[in-house]
Amino acid sequence: MSYTSTLTLTSTLTLLAGLGVGAVGCTTNPGSDEMTSDGDTDGDSSDTTDSSDTADSSNTADSSDTADGSDTADGSDTADSSDSGGDSSGPPNICDDAQSFENPAPGEIGHSQIAHWKYDRAAALTISFDDSTPGQALIGVPAMIDHGLTGTWFINPGQQAYQDFQDAWEILAPANFQELANHSMDHAGAADYADAEYQIGETAQIIRSLYPPERSPMMAFNNGGGTDWNISDAEYQQLLEQFYCEDRVHSSGIAPATPGQTLYSELKAYMEAEIPADNWTRIHFHGICDPADVENCVCDTPGQTSNCREYGVSGVNNGAVASPDFTFLLDQLISDPYFVDQVWVAGFISAHKYQQARPVSTGVLASAGDGELHLCLRSELDPALFDEELTLITQVPEGWSGCAVQQGGAAGGCRLVEGRAIFEARIDAGPISLTTP
Repeated sequence: MSYTSTLTLTSTLTLLAGLGVGAVGCTTNPGSDEMTSDGDTDGDSSDTTDSSDTADSSNTADSSDTADGSDTADGSDTADSSDSGGDSSGPPNICDDAQSFENPAPGEIGHSQIAHWKYDRAAALTISFDDSTPGQALIGVPAMIDHGLTGTWFINPGQQAYQDFQDAWEILAPANFQELANHSMDHAGAADYADAEYQIGETAQIIRSLYPPERSPMMAFNNGGGTDWNISDAEYQQLLEQFYCEDRVHSSGIAPATPGQTLYSELKAYMEAEIPADNWTRIHFHGICDPADVENCVCDTPGQTSNCREYGVSGVNNGAVASPDFTFLLDQLISDPYFVDQVWVAGFISAHKYQQARPVSTGVLASAGDGELHLCLRSELDPALFDEELTLITQVPEGWSGCAVQQGGAAGGCRLVEGRAIFEARIDAGPISLTTP
């Protein structure tokens, strides 16, 4: 296999199309009935991913690190808070006056709480990848799609490795709910402010152009390990805010480039012990390579999965997890009951938006009738930026045998568990109608 072969990528795209993977609209969250529409501080491509690349698990995403909805982002189309479902320019609805409604007391009909993580899962897991390597384009992206999982891919659009597989990054990944993230254009740092603005801003514009214009412009950012940014901290923060970037701050410290069984066992034990702050675990990959590909995958023992390194078109050692080990982990994420029932596998910015919205959003009861409840989900945050659905758990009247939900005229999934309806809704996006058959 040659990483420069367009035939290989075309075959991959054709295979995925034949599997129906490329259909745009929604993707099933593994192990659940819900449908979603989406999706380590060391980013140096020369680094191998080992257990020394750790970040303090006590770090949590800071709620002060939010992008200002009044900012524009480099002249491109951005989400605007005036386009939200609760805006005053549209037809009036009961949620326009949501401040006059209250959340009933716990146990009372209509009382709502926001689940700690989406789908009422106990924990969140983000799988991220640095440097848009050839192995990620050829192996990683198709494997994540095939398993119905969302990854966060920190891309460098200015590098040759990205450009050689541009269709994988600009067509296949965004069309299948993969989350592209900003790793700068060239993974080379910045000589001055103008260069930094280009490195961050140009990448941000490319990423935003690949998604629908109504999608929040927020994205994850990492400046790349081993790079120098010749700007002040204040200038750095200013650029992140200008381009709606959230700096990546977490890593579990678990080494991905290990045998699949070890990686899976360590990850599960780490998460079950509830070690990470807020029960949000991040695991981080660089290269991915097939040990049978002796041209581009160099392993300590040729053809074996131990200690492999991916060599791209430029000869850069990206470090790597062997593809069989990587696939083994993904298989466990969609089959092990712990991961299926307890873990939300989420893109970094999706999890960040949920985490920030959870403590400053409230579900309130607007009215109750025979077999129906009408709710509003209000928040202090800009709904055009924080567009990730939150999971509401609402007390319903006795005798309900099931539930159905609509918000803004669109139906969503709803399940009834011990007298409470569990469903997803967006903040300030119009009235929520909860009914029973």
